[in-house]
Amino acid sequence: MLLSLLFPAAAALVAASAAVAETANLAPPFDWFAIVPSEQLKYQNCYNGFKCARLVVPLDWKNPEDNKTVAIAMIKLPAVVPDNDPTFGGTIIFNPGGPGISGIDAALQGARTIQQNLADKPGVRHYEILSFDPRGVGRTTPASDCFRSDPLGRITWIVDERANGPLVYLKPAQSYGLGLAKNFAEQCKLNEEFKGSMEYVNTPSVARDMVAMIDEIDELRQREAAQRQPKPPGPQQLPGETERGEDEETQDNENNPVPRLQYIGFSYGTILGNTFASMFPGRVGRMVLDGVHSAKDYYFEDTSTALQDTDEMFDTFLRGCFDANYAKCPFRISYKDAEDVKKKFWDWIFRLNYNPVEVNPVKGGIKVVRGSDVLAAVGSALYSPMEKFQPLALGLYDGMSIGDLNRLAAIIDEDSPKISADALNSNSLQPKSEQTWGVTCSDGPDWRGRDVGFWNKHLQKLEMKSRLFGPFWASVRSACASWPYRPNWVFGGPFKTPTPSSEPLYTSKPAAPILFLSSRYDPVAPLKAARAMAKEHPDSGVLIHWSMGHTTVGGGPSRCTWDAVREYLYEGKVQGKEFSCPAECDPWDDECESKLGKRVDGGGANWDVWKNMTAALRQTLRPRPWGTGGP
Repeated sequence: MLLSLLFPAAAALVAASAAVAETANLAPPFDWFAIVPSEQLKYQNCYNGFKCARLVVPLDWKNPEDNKTVAIAMIKLPAVVPDNDPTFGGTIIFNPGGPGISGIDAALQGARTIQQNLADKPGVRHYEILSFDPRGVGRTTPASDCFRSDPLGRITWIVDERANGPLVYLKPAQSYGLGLAKNFAEQCKLNEEFKGSMEYVNTPSVARDMVAMIDEIDELRQREAAQRQPKPPGPQQLPGETERGEDEETQDNENNPVPRLQYIGFSYGTILGNTFASMFPGRVGRMVLDGVHSAKDYYFEDTSTALQDTDEMFDTFLRGCFDANYAKCPFRISYKDAEDVKKKFWDWIFRLNYNPVEVNPVKGGIKVVRGSDVLAAVGSALYSPMEKFQPLALGLYDGMSIGDLNRLAAIIDEDSPKISADALNSNSLQPKSEQTWGVTCSDGPDWRGRDVGFWNKHLQKLEMKSRLFGPFWASVRSACASWPYRPNWVFGGPFKTPTPSSEPLYTSKPAAPILFLSSRYDPVAPLKAARAMAKEHPDSGVLIHWSMGHTTVGGGPSRCTWDAVREYLYEGKVQGKEFSCPAECDPWDDECESKLGKRVDGGGANWDVWKNMTAALRQTLRPRPWGTGGP
């Protein structure tokens, strides 16, 4: 179910590229290969005020005798205080979603925003913010690149995939889409760098990598602390006496706290976080999961749970639009009510699918608009209502009422993968579909070799859940129909933790309950999933962000939500089993910017703060609106 999700899949191909991230931070390009990978964590300065490292971990955690390794690319934004300051709160690791999204790019875009507005309590607690490119993704090596020696082949594949569209009832289109997936799988098998490594690119392996990361972060901090403190002269060591006896070392381990993970995960990052907590509960310190997906569905079943609220959210959009003023949504000019708009919308979508309309494209943009393209635009807006509801409303009205699809074409084109000169570069860091499929197909059920009839039933099941998103979500798993790799490490749950304990010494229990966040209406991560996952983790809490959008980032700004996250990270306590926070404004609010602009009361929600947060993180939470799955 991919789930990261991003609408059907993730945002990788439409997430910002490394070049975009670096430009956004006014940072010069950075040569990651100038960093020598090391088993001990060693940072060096990079970008503007960040520190970067390449940490060596085993390729196969289950076989310590295997000498093959992975070099994990890591980046951190240092805290505003030194490590030895009493207000230093340690490291918060965040995952932006996906799977297949670069944590490096996400950190360059959003680490400062997370630090300033979700984590730090000025003068009380300050954190360093860290992210990383998981196995097979971005700058981590070995890299997943099925078209390394054939960049033109990748471009051809992207064009064919978009032209074919999402999974639909037309069996020739389904067969062609499955053929494209098979072709992609064959390209992966031919790639030399993949051989012997793709079986180890999955979520349980990444969770184990995170254990190694927090251990190495702690080791580095201890080494640096020792360097700051001169060693006092010790007693003379007697001949034959070891420096430390085994019993003494064991005693020290029993009396020292084990390093714990402080973590914020968005979308698919909630799957990674839930997996980590279930596999290594004694290593959990603080954990915030935002935009929660069902771990059970992701690993074992399908994606239907994800679409629980999708169509209801679209109905809410239509009602809100119909009640808004004419300038923002002119539907009242030509339609009786929201139900009238909805009926005529679906009639129009049916006609567009059989009779696409040509548009006046921007250079290199789309040439025709189909019904599935419009649904993709709607899906993208459901991810980010504050940003996209009003433009979508105007575009739909123009298209349905006067036959002008140019506004909608611009919206669709914005979320389309851009085929640029950089895509022809074999060293390009642009996100790639295989970086998602390598994880999704390895984590999920083995559906290889299923025929068109199976996929048609799969589509019908998902369309019963959501007429709007069903075809796109069905495409997520169809990409795995020919995926040639199965994981060497399978974690079957249970996805739960014991009751947390604040006891600082090593235990098998989390140090704090988990805080789950959910928008009231999320198109692919419904509140129902957050509630179900929270039940498996004793004392955890569900914060309902009373807004719409994928994750609380996609919803309206809320100082209440930000403060709740900040207090949880500091205190390790949730406010209740279930509690809620209002959004400061909604997508149709006339005065959101001016109202929030006045909120400058130190750490509060103001318009610039909210825009920076959403702009930084939303790039990694954008849906891919078509294709056989994968971002």
